[in-house]
Amino acid sequence: DFHMPYTYEIPDLDLAFQGVGLSSAVLDIDVENSIPMDFSAEVQVVDENGEYVEDVRFSIKDNARLKAGTQNSPTMNHMTFVLENNRDEIKLNGLIIKFLANAPSAEYQGIPLNVNQGLHFKNIVLTLPDGISADLNEM
Repeated sequence: DFHMPYTYEIPDLDLAFQGVGLSSAVLDIDVENSIPMDFSAEVQVVDENGEYVEDVRFSIKDNARLKAGTQNSPTMNHMTFVLENNRDEIKLNGLIIKFLANAPSAEYQGIPLNVNQGLHFKNIVLTLPDGISADLNEM
């Protein structure tokens, strides 16, 4: 199998306020793919110390994947990630979106991409549907 990883970081969100609890979040992204391979994705949460928060994850709605495209015919893909939070409070400072392309054979191995091929992010929106809760005694 041929694997091609791609990482996109969203640093310094600065949602790490003391006494603020984040209970839900939805990340919507639109990605144009001009690479002739499908991609799976996962989102990791980064805390105020720059460390991964292992027990907080985003699930992918409808198991969406980035569909393969080409330079002449790129695909536009929408993905929705929903926060899975098992904590009372998240000190969210960044997100890392990891994409992984898999090919059942080595047919793409050794073939360079054109400089214009890649993943192009068109829209990235983080929504807090339940808002945030704050203990004003802690601020």
